[in-house]
Amino acid sequence: MTDDHSRYRDHVATLRQRYDNALEQCRLDAVVLAAGQPHGIFLDDQHLPFKPNPHLLQWGPLREHPGSVLIVRAGEVPRLLVYTPTDFWHEIPPVPDEFAVGELQVEAVSNAGDIAAAVRQIAGQCAGAIAFIGETTPATDTCGINRINPDDLLAVLNEFRTVKTDWEIDNLRAASHMGVKGHLAAREAFRGGGTEYEIQLAFRTACNATDDEMPYPAIVALNEHAATLHYQRLDRERRPNLSLLIDAGHAVNGYASDITRTHSDDAEFGALIEAMHELQRDLCTAALPGVNYRELHHAAHLAIAALLGEAGLITVAPEDAVEAGISRTFFPHGLGHFLGLQVHDVGALYTRREPGSTVPEGEDKYLRLTRTLEAGNVLTIEPGIYFIESLLNDLRGKPAAGMIDWARVDALRPFGGIRIEDNLCITGDGHENLTRRAFSALDTEMSA
Repeated sequence: MTDDHSRYRDHVATLRQRYDNALEQCRLDAVVLAAGQPHGIFLDDQHLPFKPNPHLLQWGPLREHPGSVLIVRAGEVPRLLVYTPTDFWHEIPPVPDEFAVGELQVEAVSNAGDIAAAVRQIAGQCAGAIAFIGETTPATDTCGINRINPDDLLAVLNEFRTVKTDWEIDNLRAASHMGVKGHLAAREAFRGGGTEYEIQLAFRTACNATDDEMPYPAIVALNEHAATLHYQRLDRERRPNLSLLIDAGHAVNGYASDITRTHSDDAEFGALIEAMHELQRDLCTAALPGVNYRELHHAAHLAIAALLGEAGLITVAPEDAVEAGISRTFFPHGLGHFLGLQVHDVGALYTRREPGSTVPEGEDKYLRLTRTLEAGNVLTIEPGIYFIESLLNDLRGKPAAGMIDWARVDALRPFGGIRIEDNLCITGDGHENLTRRAFSALDTEMSA
């Protein structure tokens, strides 16, 4: 946030306009956003890490205050009730500084019953309907509100979240900067012969983050482990490091970065990594306002098929490889997704302004973004090539098996795979690559 808080003020003003619009569209007088509660562990007195309601988190970084609520009424200053119980067992964090600038009516409340009473009072004052957005369990007190997580309101709010404000982009930019610091440290740990656990520790140390503070569990995959798309084991065994695929990010005020890099000192596999960087940069260049993301995804398959041919892995033209399903054996996931308060952010598969942008099916069933890009969207571009045993075995039993140079495939299996992932913000006339901008700045800083 800027020193004069102007970006945050503008952000809250935008949210108020959006919520007024949403309440009018859905014929509501008010909406209550509930932070939620920590989940207890079965047969234990401990709890899982608390993850707040992202719709509440969008109003400001209230990441450590379960039980809090925000009450939004059309045309009024939103009322934030921050739950700050008196507790000698745990340290209760103070109300974040962002809320001290006067854009919300903020009250620290030590008694949960007082929060419920305040919500009931507001509900009683509303002549029309009131909605509740938040996680519900048998213990949740929705204070007599009967419109719980209504689909129409969530659809409108999710659509609004696809276009980030300047304050949100500031946070996403900062998250990329910190994430890249972690990636540079992880690269050095890999080059020093570190284990997966040691590489992950180097990443977290550089980001000054605990596991719970990371936006998602880091994927740190050495050698053939990179063939598992969401590999999570963090092996402690020390062995020759042929390659490293690391998919890890950082979060600032709840906004995530999601960055992947692949490294290897092997000349042949290193050349394939560099070719993937070039392919990925070309796809990023094509990410412009007005471009449908499905088209980028299909372009990625053609480009990857061409790269497979250049690497001697297939013996047919790119178009034939795509038609035969070969590219999907080596690149089985979608090209990317929206990014924001959630790593796979909302609104990516549906928009009222673009009815054809629906849930993907068939060959594109794993694609997480299907809509036309516009200014303010923040998304990932993450092509890859993998040597996944189960998919390769399936391919061996198909007619397309004759299009593969299996000796070349077997020679590269020990390296697992390659993925290169950047975070992009779409602008009015192009995009800003948040990830490569951070790498450029930090590489310059390190060499200075």
